[in-house]
Amino acid sequence: MTDPRPRRAWRWRIAMYRCVMLSAVVLACSVVCAAAPAEVWFPPDSNYANVRTLGAAGDGRTDDTAVLKKAVAENNAVYLPPGTYLVSDTVVPQNFKRRFIQGAGPARTIIKLKDNCPGFGNADAPKAVFANWSEQIGKGANGQAFRNSFHDLTIDVGSGNPGAIGILYFTNNQGTIDNVVVRSSDPQRAGRAGIALAQCWPGPALLRHVRIEGFDDGIWSIIHQCSITLEHITLENQRRAGINNSRQMLFIRGLTSRQKNVPAIVAESGTLCVIDSDLAGSGPAAIDAKIGLYARNLRTAGYDAAIRSKDRTVPGPVVDEHAPTFTTLFETPTASLRLPVEESPTADFNNPDDWISVRACGAVGDGKTDDTAAIQKAIDSGKRVVYLPRAVYRIAGTIHVRSAVQRIHCMESNLVLGKGDAPAFRIEDGTAPFVLIEQFEGAYGDQRLAFEHASSRTLVLRHMIPRGRFYKAAVSGAKLFLDDVCAEPCEFGSSIVFARQLNPENLGTKVSIDGGRFWCLGLKTEKAGTAVEVKNGGAAEIIGGYIYYNRGTRMPDGTHPEAFVSIDSSISVVGASGAIKETRNGQTKTGSVKGLYVGRRQ
Repeated sequence: MTDPRPRRAWRWRIAMYRCVMLSAVVLACSVVCAAAPAEVWFPPDSNYANVRTLGAAGDGRTDDTAVLKKAVAENNAVYLPPGTYLVSDTVVPQNFKRRFIQGAGPARTIIKLKDNCPGFGNADAPKAVFANWSEQIGKGANGQAFRNSFHDLTIDVGSGNPGAIGILYFTNNQGTIDNVVVRSSDPQRAGRAGIALAQCWPGPALLRHVRIEGFDDGIWSIIHQCSITLEHITLENQRRAGINNSRQMLFIRGLTSRQKNVPAIVAESGTLCVIDSDLAGSGPAAIDAKIGLYARNLRTAGYDAAIRSKDRTVPGPVVDEHAPTFTTLFETPTASLRLPVEESPTADFNNPDDWISVRACGAVGDGKTDDTAAIQKAIDSGKRVVYLPRAVYRIAGTIHVRSAVQRIHCMESNLVLGKGDAPAFRIEDGTAPFVLIEQFEGAYGDQRLAFEHASSRTLVLRHMIPRGRFYKAAVSGAKLFLDDVCAEPCEFGSSIVFARQLNPENLGTKVSIDGGRFWCLGLKTEKAGTAVEVKNGGAAEIIGGYIYYNRGTRMPDGTHPEAFVSIDSSISVVGASGAIKETRNGQTKTGSVKGLYVGRRQ
């Protein structure tokens, strides 16, 4: 007979662990993150099309629809300086990809729909204020709508427009809605949806620091691909549901919902993971789902129940952990790993005196001239922020990220890294505690290593698609934050990684951890090969994943690798499916991930 004492000891340790973690989460749910900035300074020489220069009044009285339509139709990147831009029709570009809309902060840049505007009066035939591609609900594209993004603005659908959608959002591979407010000014909060994910196929994408006030549905999702990651979302005073989802894969952290007589989330179908969230309101349940869902660290108030799902009702006011099923290959406590989670570092970058343009240091930006020396000169200038006005920059050498620089803002430029053994960016010691590099796309054909992490200070990579080899850890235990990144392969070694919306699409192993730690909210992959491999005492926790074998599971050598591999390590996977292979102390077992899978190294 098996000695029951070890099992009882495991259960006692897990119970105590849950109590400690739950106490921390109840405190953390109130203040999940630093507030996103209400005002954002943006340089006048960004090479974005400035709508004021193009003729927009921005006075809240003049109809600026024609100017905004022309701006987004003729320019990939558009800047809306402080002002209120009145519109009377949908603003939609002619091209459906690489469209970047930049404001000066939600408190300063407002796009306002006219009250009682013709065409926006029927909720059964909704119409968007801003769309990425087409005005038609449900219309499909080709999965190539890369990088469409909205930053730092407010969209107000006005009053008397019950059919209005704030943003009809569509992107693929990488894209974001970040630091955006979408609101209805109607006394009854009328409007069809704040954000609609209703064209084929939205995602993967990261929606973060988004506030939606009013509408029938705060977020309305009806398409099944390709997964949406949401973090630090605030939903208030919706008329039907805070989030109304059918078919899509939604991976949510830090949701704050304040409702009256409606659920925070309705899920008719799809995949749903919700963690670290605060849901207050009234009615039968905070989350009303016809599917099995994963929830952890929820606090609810005012509802009869926290969760009402297809197979059970879960009471509030606190939900420690709820999973439809639990699977493992070895005897393991039935609880997720709960790896420590840290917020992506940020700072105040709004002082223009802190900024320097690489053009001022001699960069050409024609895609042919080597701009390595000019970019290095800007970094060594002593300024905190180095920016690359939107262009094509060739980087043939290595840029040493050092000195006082804390942010390298590439402004949706293209970086041509080419071939060679040396890294394009080498992160070295400097005076800033972290370095943020953001908003660029690599060139097709790049083969160089994009980032070598050669310092113990933290690195943040955000809103980018580098091409070639992505990342190498030259020191042990350095922290890496990935926010809305499409890159491959992700060889993280012993780094401590926090990823929000990560999309590696290479053939073969996509994410590898060798003794390090990997926490991921929203993982999407393509092609055959292992999605995540962790070994040598490492740990990996995946909360939501779309393992997409769009070209089959067969590798060129005829093998069919498991989606997840753990070798003498710990792994926790939920909201994703696929085969798993786990090895402990020389014994190997294979199986399938269903519900919450946990393999805990002992």
